[in-house]
Amino acid sequence: MPLFLMHDEEITPYIQQQGKDLLTQLDLAHTQRTLELNPQTLWAFLKKEVVSKIRKQARTAISKMEAKTRNLRIQQNTILAQPDIKTNPDSQHETSLLLNYISDLKRQRNDCNHKISSAQYRIMGETVSCYWSSVAHKLKPCNIIYSLECLNNPHQKTHSDHMAELARDYHDKVQTDSEELSFASLTLATCTATQAVDHRLSNDTSELLSDLLTYQDIASALNSLWQSTRP
Repeated sequence: MPLFLMHDEEITPYIQQQGKDLLTQLDLAHTQRTLELNPQTLWAFLKKEVVSKIRKQARTAISKMEAKTRNLRIQQNTILAQPDIKTNPDSQHETSLLLNYISDLKRQRNDCNHKISSAQYRIMGETVSCYWSSVAHKLKPCNIIYSLECLNNPHQKTHSDHMAELARDYHDKVQTDSEELSFASLTLATCTATQAVDHRLSNDTSELLSDLLTYQDIASALNSLWQSTRP
């Protein structure tokens, strides 16, 4: 909505009344919900009516300014047509006032048009995004892979699709050809990795970790977390 309509004496009461009617209809929709009477359709109808009213009022406001400007121009031309305009200070002063009024109306009209255009641009126009901001940036050079060599084959692939298939097949082969560790081998590997660790927990800490948590411990921890304090 154009900002100058925020002070309009007709728009604000209209929107307030439409909002009150909507609340009444929403209360009714809770008990008598139908395809025509539901919150979604009511909100859509309200938006359509308000937008239509705002557009009509915006055109009317500019038309009123144009009518005022024409009337002031007629009054100014009437005063300037008087034969004693050069010697009558009252007529000259009135002409200056009319000229100031006309200038103010022109400025108000330009402001209205500018605000209407800005509102339409924000609603329907494109906004500055990462795409537009990166248009002027130079692309950084990348490490390009021109060819891939096949396994057990001196022939090299240079086509991008063939290179992608070659990389995919190699990855699948690595995943499927790996030997599954037995339980004994896995246990041995775990013990070896554990022994290689320099830092170990103290006996007291190990005993605390080995104890089972009770319902009271969990409730206390959650309560401390809710109060933003450490347990």
